[in-house]
Amino acid sequence: MIIKICGMRDADNIREVAALGIDWMGFDFRPDSPRYVQQIGSRAGIIPDYSSLKDNQVAASVKRVGVFADDMPQNIVTRVYNYQLDIVQLQGDERAVMIDNLRHTLEPDIRSGVKVMKVIRVHDAADLQQCQEFEPVVDYFLFDLSATDSDGSTKQTNWNLLENYKGQVPFLLGGALGVADVVRILAFRHPQFVGVNLNSCFESAPAVKDVALLQTTINQLRKKSTKSQPTKPQPTDNTESRSSDIDTSQLPWIAIRLSYLKQQQIDQFFKDNGLETFIPMQYDLVASKTGKPNRVLRPVVRNLLFVKKSLDDAQLYNLMEECPYSMFAIRKNRESRDLYEIPSRQMFEFRQMCNPEIELREYLSEEEAKLKPGAPVLVKFGPLKGMTGRLVRKSKKYYLLKEVPGMGVMLKISRWCCAPLEE
Repeated sequence: MIIKICGMRDADNIREVAALGIDWMGFDFRPDSPRYVQQIGSRAGIIPDYSSLKDNQVAASVKRVGVFADDMPQNIVTRVYNYQLDIVQLQGDERAVMIDNLRHTLEPDIRSGVKVMKVIRVHDAADLQQCQEFEPVVDYFLFDLSATDSDGSTKQTNWNLLENYKGQVPFLLGGALGVADVVRILAFRHPQFVGVNLNSCFESAPAVKDVALLQTTINQLRKKSTKSQPTKPQPTDNTESRSSDIDTSQLPWIAIRLSYLKQQQIDQFFKDNGLETFIPMQYDLVASKTGKPNRVLRPVVRNLLFVKKSLDDAQLYNLMEECPYSMFAIRKNRESRDLYEIPSRQMFEFRQMCNPEIELREYLSEEEAKLKPGAPVLVKFGPLKGMTGRLVRKSKKYYLLKEVPGMGVMLKISRWCCAPLEE
């Protein structure tokens, strides 16, 4: 299965994601996109602009995909050359004649062997009829299954519609695919299905992917665990005993309360000691100097963070004592020093529901979450399929509530998508 990670831009993030064993990496060249990759201006008259991507950032085994929409052919050609793109992804209103002319321009002088992929948005069976026009001139289709509901939320088209595709051009699935879709992807069958496109559901911010979340999902899609892990900082002399070669994907997490508002400093302290952390983030509207509102990514709460428990309790207590800032880990109970462990699956789903790009989401304090009446459910259908939580009601609407020590998060959901969770 081809695994394509799209919407990449940050240099360090590119290297980390490229090391996960993916097949394709996408770079967005649409100027109106929050993931827009800008060329570096040459400031030299007739000398063209050049790539902002360094040669050693992407492994040679990872194919580079450029995303365009209704762009001028000369702009596409320039970026194919500058970024050494292997695949051109077109997701505007391009016609077959334009694509054919583009191919003849690129082959063989600009980029020999370059492929073309056309995005088709599939909302009903009639949309698949568009494929007939493009089959002679493209190498792949990307079927975008995302759609906007009447209330503004994102949902997915019925995958069964793809049974109507009888063409011979291979295709990838895309459109708001997340961790909840892994089981459905693995079960999906079609003779021309070759891969998936993953993007916004795995972001901690636009163009920044959650590497740990991606690795777990990729391992599931490959149906095997990989031994490779994201590069971590080298331990200092006093942390050599804390390093480990074990697979940390199934380790539990702990929640840590902060006595002072030093969240960023404490977060960096744990990272410097080789531990993985998570801070729930959300977008706030902040007025700029010109008065125009800007979306700024900020922590949901500033006195809480989560740490993956790759050390035992004694090592964690010793590490916290070394930190210059006061904090305390949430314990099982007041009488015990045993840390409260959040199961890996529970934390995995919680992190997915905290994706700042998801709309119709609400955060609750731990006390507010406990006061919400609701029964445990398993989501059987829709974008959240496979997730668990409590089905709660607010203002005549239903939400899936996920709780962890210190807070909770709710996502709007249809109660018809849920089934009682069997104990």
